[in-house]
Amino acid sequence: MNMQTSMTLNRRVIIIAILFVFLFSLFYILQPIDQTPSFDNEDSTSRVSSRKNTICDKVDIGWLAGDRHYWDGWSDKAMFIKPDGTFTQGNVYINQGEEVCIVVLLGPIPASKKDDATHTGPKDSIVMFANGLNSTKVTVQLEQDLEHPSAYFAAVEFQHPDTYQLDAINEYRSYFWESPVSHSYHPNPFESQNKLVIRPTVTTTSDVIRINQTMEMCDLKNSTTELKGAWVDKLVYGSRHGRELFKAYENSEKMYTNQNKIFIPDTCILQYKSNGKGAQCLGKSTVHVFGDNNTRRNLKALKSRNSWCNLDQIRKIKNKKEREEKMKCGCNDDTEDTTEYPWVNDPYEPLQLTNAWDVDSKIYFYSIQQSIVNHQQEIRQSIKAFKSDPTIPRADIVIIGLGNKDIEAIQVSPTQFISSFYQFLKYLRKDIYPDQKIIIKTPQYFCCGTIDATSWNTGRSLAFTLGVRNLVRSLVQDKNMYLWDVHTLGTDETTCLVDDGSTYSKRNVINVENLLLWNLICED
Repeated sequence: MNMQTSMTLNRRVIIIAILFVFLFSLFYILQPIDQTPSFDNEDSTSRVSSRKNTICDKVDIGWLAGDRHYWDGWSDKAMFIKPDGTFTQGNVYINQGEEVCIVVLLGPIPASKKDDATHTGPKDSIVMFANGLNSTKVTVQLEQDLEHPSAYFAAVEFQHPDTYQLDAINEYRSYFWESPVSHSYHPNPFESQNKLVIRPTVTTTSDVIRINQTMEMCDLKNSTTELKGAWVDKLVYGSRHGRELFKAYENSEKMYTNQNKIFIPDTCILQYKSNGKGAQCLGKSTVHVFGDNNTRRNLKALKSRNSWCNLDQIRKIKNKKEREEKMKCGCNDDTEDTTEYPWVNDPYEPLQLTNAWDVDSKIYFYSIQQSIVNHQQEIRQSIKAFKSDPTIPRADIVIIGLGNKDIEAIQVSPTQFISSFYQFLKYLRKDIYPDQKIIIKTPQYFCCGTIDATSWNTGRSLAFTLGVRNLVRSLVQDKNMYLWDVHTLGTDETTCLVDDGSTYSKRNVINVENLLLWNLICED
């Protein structure tokens, strides 16, 4: 009897344990996977994984990482993968408009393992471009493979016929990019051994017209999608798509050309907005701008048709010393005479846009040269005092161009910045500008090197930008907050690091950045 009772009790215990495990598992299965952050949710800085299925799903990255016949396991290697997901040492051929998978394999990690959960970006900082023989340049943003940390991949859609090679730089390993002042910069350049050949599918004028008629205009106000594109040779593109070039830039493409290249979006048409048209869109609006020196350069370029730092006109100056001095504005205007721009140093003196088309807008620029993480309370108080000043008109539009000083700061991590920036936006929307259109500018693209006594590098620039992008996208319920994504334009040719040692965009790239801004401001 005692034995039977004991067995019965054991059965009950086992049954109860099984039920407990079942209910416990069911509880986690039923938990919502995707929670949209909002200003009412304090945990809005958490990341949500929403990677879409891509052509890279066909690739056996584990096999590639473990193979020792084609890869020695020590050197860094980049490759184009065939459309069926298989590896080849030969060139890969796809049609215009199709995707290809790019895989990168890195050598052994030269440092102890760190907890990935405490970081916001990839373990390694890798810069990569697909460079075409016809000068086409595509920036490739790699994603770390979760099961093989030293392997990276990217599914990239190529819209421009050309023969491409991958050129990459392995800048930092093991999250050293997060605190570069503590680690020496030893970049390791490498390139793909095979090439990608894009076969044209649009060969006749009628094909071009048909394709462009089906392409929609770029909707930059939809922050859930990222504007992707390529910098293409202006003459090559014009010879194939002369009508489309005119439609995109209306014979003003010279103002938007950098290194003889123009920016062309991949899957949409960027609606051309001249500075005059942008001023019409503003009408009699008042704009409050809080930003750093990068934003200052954007505003200088808004005044009129290429009147500030007109490099073509400056090149005509005969006096060499004067010409060289004035040419500096193309990459650095920090020491420029601001007599013509009193609003640069006086936030109560507006930049005025006026013309005969009923345009009388005022843009107030409040310069902020501080880190949000280290000086948030001070920045908040300054903005509140400025907005409350009776001499300052109520804003219709607010532009925020911050974050670059946080990238530069030595003791600021991406995680700290994202959390602090969220709190800043929450304060701005709830307490200062509750119903105005707010435009958030991403941090600058940076490549390829470092700046002494700062934390600038490619990995930090990308991680901070991804934080801003994801934060603005998570606030989808705020229909009046937009993302001004200047980072997406970046390549090693658009930045001023090599030419001047600064973090600024080159002069004509600023015009492209402003074209994106006008598309956010204009309603038509």
